[in-house]
Amino acid sequence: MTLSAVEAAVYDRQMRLWGVEAQQRLQRAQVLICGMSVLGSEMSKNLVLSGINVTLQDDQEVSSDCIESQFLFSAGNLGQNRAVAALPKVKELNPLVNVRAETRALEELDDSYFTEYSIVVVQSRLDVICRASEIAFLALDTSGFYASMFLDLGSDFTFRRQVSTKLADKIDEKKGWSHPCHISYPSFAQVVSTRWNSLLNHKKRGPPTPITHIRFQLLHAFQVSKAIRCGAFIPRSLVEEFVAFSQRELVENGLEKDFFSTAELSALCNTSGVKLVPVCAIMAGIAGREIVKIISQQDEPIRNIFLFDGSTGLVACIGTSHTHAMTRPEDTMGNDRNFVVNSIL
Repeated sequence: MTLSAVEAAVYDRQMRLWGVEAQQRLQRAQVLICGMSVLGSEMSKNLVLSGINVTLQDDQEVSSDCIESQFLFSAGNLGQNRAVAALPKVKELNPLVNVRAETRALEELDDSYFTEYSIVVVQSRLDVICRASEIAFLALDTSGFYASMFLDLGSDFTFRRQVSTKLADKIDEKKGWSHPCHISYPSFAQVVSTRWNSLLNHKKRGPPTPITHIRFQLLHAFQVSKAIRCGAFIPRSLVEEFVAFSQRELVENGLEKDFFSTAELSALCNTSGVKLVPVCAIMAGIAGREIVKIISQQDEPIRNIFLFDGSTGLVACIGTSHTHAMTRPEDTMGNDRNFVVNSIL
């Protein structure tokens, strides 16, 4: 694959940052973005501007709330499918990339549908599919000032680190980059099955307890129990039931019933499904950066959860332990990966 004069001019700054080969990888990748609300809109913007081909999946219609909070929709889009309505404006951001719309619900799509992608952003069912097909998987959710991003890059993901040229014994033929490093990621199922008491930090100088992760686990578990779409609003009439449910879940996971106060749990429930544009923009930027690293296989990606609480970013390793070693196996940099990105919105 060679770059045209137009592509070279458009992507000149990016190629100065990560090189021609990495840019070519980005242009070959196919990313499926599931959910075109605030977070999905921000994600699509960041990816197409980097030269990445995307498919916008959404089976919901544009509402007045969408028009007020998202730059991709206008009053004329009211009542239209969100993926279809967003398509022309996403394409306008970068005419050099391929942008498609998928209006079917995820439940209507066969497993084989997802295998053409490099990265998929969704939840549990797709993580199983992606892991089996060696497709990178990201799941993002925001609720008020809180946000969470989960990555599953499979049992053997390969990347290179940028290193000092003085470390001659660790430099590959690619100047300035280490020999391939290998890293193993736990599955989504392994992460959500991890008991929360095992995440507590009892050391003064250890990493902080990933409390935001527990918040999202409570929200998602309750939404599943009530057949509410993950990431959607929980009716205020269910606040008391959510508090009681959460206290039981905390105890079952080895924590104290009052780990969160009743007021904290009530506030968590009342802000469920609230998508703040600044929080979504921040998370879309972080996710976009990770997708570039994953596709280019340059620099170490997040392992394996990024949590955001409005003032603090925390990276937490949750699930089975990861392997991470400098090795000299056969270079696997030629294996292109596709992605599915699930913005749970």
